[in-house]
Amino acid sequence: MAEAQKLSPELVSLVHHIELNKAGWWEMAVQRLVLTAFWIKRGMIALSPDEVRSTLATEFRVTLEASRIEKHLQDLLSGGQLLHLPDGRLKLGEQTIRDCERDLTEAVHLEVTVKCRFHTLLTEGCPAVDAERAWSAFSEKFLLPTVSELGANTYRLITGSRVEIDLPQLKPFTDCFPSAETVGLHNFVRAFLDPADPSVRRYVLRTMNAYFVVRASGLNEQTVQRLAKSATQQPATVLFFDTNVLFSLLGLHENPADEGSLALLNLVQRLSTSVPIRLRVLLPTLDEMKRAITASQEAVLNMRISPRLLNAVASAGISGITQKFLRLSAGRGATVSPSDYFEPYLRNLLTILRGHGVDLFGQDLAAYKTKQDVIDDLLEQQAFESQKYGERAKNYERLEHDMVLWHFVKDKRPLRPESPIDAEYWIVTADYRFLGFDAHKQRKMGTEVPICLHPTTLTQLLQFWVPQTPEFEQALLSTMRLPTVLSLMDGDTERVSLKILNALSTFENIGNLPPETTTRVLLNDALRQKLRVEDDIAKQVELVREALIEENKRAEQRLNEERLRASQLERDGEKLQAQLSSTVSKVEDLRKELECQRVEVAEGRSAAQKAEETLAAYIAEGERRTTRQKFVFIWGGTLALTFVATPVGLVHFETRPQTTILSLASLVVVWVWFADRAGRHTVAVKEWRPFVVLSRFRKWVYGSLLAGVLASAAWDGVKNVWSPGPGGSPSHSVQSKAQK
Repeated sequence: MAEAQKLSPELVSLVHHIELNKAGWWEMAVQRLVLTAFWIKRGMIALSPDEVRSTLATEFRVTLEASRIEKHLQDLLSGGQLLHLPDGRLKLGEQTIRDCERDLTEAVHLEVTVKCRFHTLLTEGCPAVDAERAWSAFSEKFLLPTVSELGANTYRLITGSRVEIDLPQLKPFTDCFPSAETVGLHNFVRAFLDPADPSVRRYVLRTMNAYFVVRASGLNEQTVQRLAKSATQQPATVLFFDTNVLFSLLGLHENPADEGSLALLNLVQRLSTSVPIRLRVLLPTLDEMKRAITASQEAVLNMRISPRLLNAVASAGISGITQKFLRLSAGRGATVSPSDYFEPYLRNLLTILRGHGVDLFGQDLAAYKTKQDVIDDLLEQQAFESQKYGERAKNYERLEHDMVLWHFVKDKRPLRPESPIDAEYWIVTADYRFLGFDAHKQRKMGTEVPICLHPTTLTQLLQFWVPQTPEFEQALLSTMRLPTVLSLMDGDTERVSLKILNALSTFENIGNLPPETTTRVLLNDALRQKLRVEDDIAKQVELVREALIEENKRAEQRLNEERLRASQLERDGEKLQAQLSSTVSKVEDLRKELECQRVEVAEGRSAAQKAEETLAAYIAEGERRTTRQKFVFIWGGTLALTFVATPVGLVHFETRPQTTILSLASLVVVWVWFADRAGRHTVAVKEWRPFVVLSRFRKWVYGSLLAGVLASAAWDGVKNVWSPGPGGSPSHSVQSKAQK
């Protein structure tokens, strides 16, 4: 088994500091100090918050920010210990006054009881020693130094634990008296610190309680220097200030974080010789500042406000830089020229920031605007802002600035820093939405060290490196022994003492752990603890973080629903695919069967069509034959009738043969014309070969008949000329010619 190692006084002090702050010891003490300030000044009846702050500084040497005092005042008001007067001041409630008086009575009674025991034992063991002088020396030279050195180990001393406790502070106490009394005083002290006596136990516990408050408030210079050596190998811390913090540093707007930002700047300057810290601003932040200043300048340029109305307008819901400008104008009683006020910042912004210790970090971040992880976070945050804040949502440019800044600082850090010392790069912002986004991202990444810190939280972290002076510790120790301060904390002293002893024993029993590693482990634990933010900041950040978580849950739920829907669709698709494959197979079989049937039908249709065509042709041929027979019958009969009837009529009328022939020829011509016309209007006849021959014959008949008619006419004329007249002489016409 490894041999237990003894922790150095500095590490013992650090363990006390860690465990006490885990128990919220300092916050409880501050609240009791605020209440004690009212008790001390009860002759004034009531105090304003500023008077409370002043009393804490003058009476207890405790300097706190106004926001922190306001928080404790609100807690005391909520608990009914303070009352709010109409004029804005606060006073102790009557019940609280009675409680304080009771605590004071009990404390006086306890001290009288313990002092009486002290005198009795001292008289029995060292009768020659002056009791009053011994009581004073015991408290100042022994008890307080012993508790300060032993810390929680004092609890072992007063509980009779079987652990040998050295009492090195006995010598300063015994040196106050003759050497002949040394042995008697040693025995007296051990008899006085009897664990069986409840009054002594409670009295020593109250002294431990006061020491715990001192140690919870901070570390002494020796401890801080020892811890600083373990962190000297780390590079300088770089703080990137967000736009709102820079405006607070420049006094350009009115914001609750103004006081915290200025306190941070003062603390950084105070630590400049011991803790290397660089204050930086990035180009996107400078651009955002100039856009905000320009927007405010344009806003006030369009305002035409009477100086008498400036105060009213400045209080009418206008915030930020514009409000600061209007209040400045109202304070001067006249409108300040916007160009005179804003132009110096627009033209010399970086120079002014350098005057406050903030320099430019010269790196181009344009590439971050196109990085996929930056774009994804930007779009997600934009959707969240739109849904959560509506018209008050940040625009694209502001969100782009925040996302680029966050991812840049994240990339500058180690992958997963275990301690704030390892982080090196930080973003300082008073934007609760930005802080909420960072808390949301850290939760998803599973890291404990945030990227974004509120100025108040960072001040709390850096305050760790500010050592407490002996004067401050002595004053605070004296203050914390006041009955009104310790009464409500007595019950927790034993509980926290045991926690501290357990923590000490844990590190003492790790024999194979080098002292440097032990120091670093405890330092990391202490600094991580300092990252716990104030309640009001935590509430604001938690609201944003919870809203982001809720939105993320809804998005995940929608994604899961889409995944389930997609999975169901995939299963349905697989079923449909199987059904489709089966259907395709059936359709293919049906298609083949249908193709066979189609071929058979086509073949049957072709045969039927051929039969139909043959039948149609047969019918058509029959119709043509009938039509032609009808044509032959009608026109042949007509021609036969003409040839029979005409000669009979002509013979009956005793016409000449030439007349008969001419009549028959004329009738034939008429018949041929009508028969040809009728045949041409009948499809079955006009293409019939005999009819075609008849058409050709018609032309021959017309020609022949025309020639015959002409020949007959000529013949008749000759006959008339040459035929003899009556008496056998030539015709009259010939004779007349002869006579001439």
